[in-house]
Amino acid sequence: MKEKKRILLSLSRKKSNLLLFGILFFLTLFMLMFLSVYGTSKQMMKEVEKKYGASFMLLLYRDQSKPELWEEREVEGVGTLNYYIGPGIDEEMMDYILEEVEGVTDYEGGGDYEIILCDYELIPGYWKYRYEDDLIHPDPNGLNPVEEIENLRFLTQCQALRKSEHFKEFQNGNFRLIEGRHIEPKDKHAVMVSEEFAERNNLQIGDIFKIQASSLALGTGLPALPLGLIETEIVGIFALTYNQGVSEYTNEYDILENWILVDNETGYDLDKIYGDPPSLWVSTIFVENPAELDKVMKEVNSLEG
Repeated sequence: MKEKKRILLSLSRKKSNLLLFGILFFLTLFMLMFLSVYGTSKQMMKEVEKKYGASFMLLLYRDQSKPELWEEREVEGVGTLNYYIGPGIDEEMMDYILEEVEGVTDYEGGGDYEIILCDYELIPGYWKYRYEDDLIHPDPNGLNPVEEIENLRFLTQCQALRKSEHFKEFQNGNFRLIEGRHIEPKDKHAVMVSEEFAERNNLQIGDIFKIQASSLALGTGLPALPLGLIETEIVGIFALTYNQGVSEYTNEYDILENWILVDNETGYDLDKIYGDPPSLWVSTIFVENPAELDKVMKEVNSLEG
């Protein structure tokens, strides 16, 4: 009987030891897996930080409370308009920051403009359908006669850039380059258009592309009239990587495949047409080490000259 008890007690201890060993084994395995995943994640974070770094923006603030920064001008057919004549952000300033501040790896600068492309067919949206409907079913009591809204179907956004690869839509993966090349700092009057836009208008790399400013950007009322003329050359074609879901209620201006990307020289020409001083209206400074972002921002803010 005693022998039987000793055997049962021995077996019980062995089971307890095996259970304890199993628990320790799985705890050790879990810790090793955790350390492995943590190490991999940390390395991936370092690689992401090294590749993309961090950035902050410089915006040109046009203070309307300071009359010395503004000038009244008479515009034929429009009337008296206020124009900003104060200091701006230019490439010389940004190059100085790039040279003087340690940790700054590059910068992007430019601006976005409203343009009118009367010579081309845009991906249709609200204003095309509205215009065609008003032609068929004119409303004598309507808010705007058809002549006033005719050119709204040609309005779109034009983004001036130093390097188009820095553009947010390329950075977040919404756009991808499929033909030609990106816009570079040395470019003068270069343009990129979408694949869909190019196909609709039989455009290809090397073609001349005409851009005109829009009178609406001056604060005038309807109709939207084309102003000036800038001839550019198509250097790249991009494609949208997802279905935007355009409907008859989507404004042409908001359809991404209608957007036009240009170099800063073209942006400066648009500034001149609009009566503004050539400027980088929005600039982004790229910092190599995200941990030094605050330090770099303070150094940039303290620069003189």
